[in-house]
Amino acid sequence: GSSIHTIRTIMPPPRPPSRIEPLAFPVFGLSWWSDPAEGGRSIIAYCGGGGSAKTGVNNSVVIFGERNGPRQISTGEAVGVALKIYQNPISQNLWLLVALGNEVRRYPIEADENGNDGETSQVVPMGEESCVAVAANSMCTRVALGCESGKVLVFESSDAEFTTSTSPLYTLNGHQKAVCALDFASRTVERLMSSAKDGTACIADGGQLISGLRCSVTDPSQPKPKRPPQIMVRGCAFLDLEGLFAVTVASARRGKAFLSQWEEQTDEKGQRRFVCVSKTPCSDCPISAMSLSADLSLLVLGSVEGSIILWNVETWRPIKTFPEVHHLPVTCIAARPFYSLHAPIQGELEDEVLIHARSASADSQLGCLTAQRRGKKKRPGGEDSSIFSCSTLIWLIHEILILTILGMILSPIYDEAKEKCGHIGIIELPECVLHEVLFAPSYRAGITSPPY
Repeated sequence: GSSIHTIRTIMPPPRPPSRIEPLAFPVFGLSWWSDPAEGGRSIIAYCGGGGSAKTGVNNSVVIFGERNGPRQISTGEAVGVALKIYQNPISQNLWLLVALGNEVRRYPIEADENGNDGETSQVVPMGEESCVAVAANSMCTRVALGCESGKVLVFESSDAEFTTSTSPLYTLNGHQKAVCALDFASRTVERLMSSAKDGTACIADGGQLISGLRCSVTDPSQPKPKRPPQIMVRGCAFLDLEGLFAVTVASARRGKAFLSQWEEQTDEKGQRRFVCVSKTPCSDCPISAMSLSADLSLLVLGSVEGSIILWNVETWRPIKTFPEVHHLPVTCIAARPFYSLHAPIQGELEDEVLIHARSASADSQLGCLTAQRRGKKKRPGGEDSSIFSCSTLIWLIHEILILTILGMILSPIYDEAKEKCGHIGIIELPECVLHEVLFAPSYRAGITSPPY
């Protein structure tokens, strides 16, 4: 039989003001935290590397936005595969969780002015488990660790102690394959959602499973497949503060990806369960990463083809798609924390280009993507806030040239008018200038009759 070969062309980089930044190593985890206020602090962290440190590619965690400047933390032979920046709302302390396979480390952000990261990090050994996803609740009292085996371990946590016990508070066993994503509800601090490579998502509250969600990628417009596809739910998140609404993104190894909305409902027996209320195709190819903004208004998706999609939660429609930003599948992505405020934060005050998504891949590149078509005018005090900008200077030179040329033309006219009409009174002056200087009268020789 005949076979179809797909030729993939290399797409040009995204148009400015979006940009691509080169990185020193492949990236597998990315997190973005910021203050909601205009000009607020913005901290970005990413992790990854080239596997064993013996290969020559340093395995590291990199943090940008700290007051003391960027910092790089070596993770030795362990590769970071997921991380999360979070803040204690009471103490205001910032923390960074990093999944490093058979252990999880917590680093304080800006707590150690000497940069002695190895001594300040706190470790949770995973034993036989391998951690691939991390999350912390809004009060920083719970830390959830998703495992390659499908288990989700939940630990009690505080500022003083990363985990108050070496044993988890409880373990969730709702998945049969590796966990892909974790998310706590903001106000219902014990409510936790997880998704996995087995095609399911689970919602638990206080260690008790509320509902298991089986996601579907069946496309009504296509013929039914001969055998069920292997579905992976790469992303999940709560769409409200209480954790009553949720979203998942699911796809098979090929074909379309679907965003599903889930709502908590109570059945006739009084049992709570989540029901799928909508399923929307969001990409023509599988989605490999998802992130929801902290204000629950912007969803960003990364595909296996390297494309990035900005999705408006309120309208439930795509805002913009950036085709093939990366040469390899998107491994991690972070949405702008407060998309709905439309205010520049740290690093954006100069040109007011609001970055809406940051993405990374094994291609060692960081995508900085915005739905804006161009940057706004610089504010007073910026680089272009001098009295005369370039365009103003060009206009001024143009005006000076015109005035100079007019002066050269009018100078002999002025001299002649002064000679011929200087002795005439103010009333007769206009007529004298008109007929004796600017225009010749009809009776002058050569006008109505030849001068010979």
